[in-house]
Amino acid sequence: MKSLYSRHCWTLRQTEPSYAWLFAAEAQRVMGEHSAAVASGNPKPPHADRIKACTASLPLPEPTQAEVLKRSSIVTEESCIVDLEADIARKLTLFTEEYRVPLAQRLVGWWDLQVIHTLCGIREHAISKTEVQRGAYAVAEVEPVGTRLAISAKADMTTIGTAMHLCIARAGRSGKADLDEIDQILGNWGVSDALDKKAVASQVEALLTWVVKRWPDRPVHIEVPIEADRPDSSRLRGRIDFLIDAEDGWILLDHKSNPGGTSRDADIAKLASYAEALTRATRRPVKEQWLYLPVGARAVRVEASPI
Repeated sequence: MKSLYSRHCWTLRQTEPSYAWLFAAEAQRVMGEHSAAVASGNPKPPHADRIKACTASLPLPEPTQAEVLKRSSIVTEESCIVDLEADIARKLTLFTEEYRVPLAQRLVGWWDLQVIHTLCGIREHAISKTEVQRGAYAVAEVEPVGTRLAISAKADMTTIGTAMHLCIARAGRSGKADLDEIDQILGNWGVSDALDKKAVASQVEALLTWVVKRWPDRPVHIEVPIEADRPDSSRLRGRIDFLIDAEDGWILLDHKSNPGGTSRDADIAKLASYAEALTRATRRPVKEQWLYLPVGARAVRVEASPI
């Protein structure tokens, strides 16, 4: 028997009569309630999932029952259902304190709804980490940045996104948008017909200006590699596009590579993973998380949703 919230576990190594008595008493209770319901004509008698095991276990010799008990584990410090939200809130250390309890309440309510949808056949059984993170985050702020880019020719959107990503990264390192470098990048990726180099340069400059205006005189690190162990024992590897060193913590800014994507769930999940890893590695909080959409000409701040 395992619990997601358990911290200690001990195994029964005793064969005291009290344990055997409880073993038999529980089996008798299940069988009695099931039999009574069947006799009364109840088409759905209780304990249908347990009746076979109880019926088979009750006649077992006492040494066999003792052996079963020896192989059983009791989980201590397991969360009571009434304490579940508080326990989850204590684990949400990535978020500021005022958000933790309402966020835990939101997540538990969302999870319960998914269980109902699963039982009703509305959704699949598996729930992804991205879905959970989507339930935890909301758009907190949207700011216009530059002018929306026009894509004038048919081109692969992923390729356009990659070319834009390189243009922004190069300008971020040098501190300015160089028209010749942008022209070369667009040409190398075969998207010169789809994107106007002057429009791209203007958009990149708009981003650099916005960052300086929003966080004046703060160090900005570009394409910061990050590698860390996740809580689930997997390994996180990636690069933070823009990492701003604010006075009271970090600002994460990730520019969306593929402007053709319609869902931002994966982008928010990536930001959340980076924020969690950065907080653990530096012991400094991540104060803000932003998505910059260069083709859409806007920046979106996401945060833990308090409702």
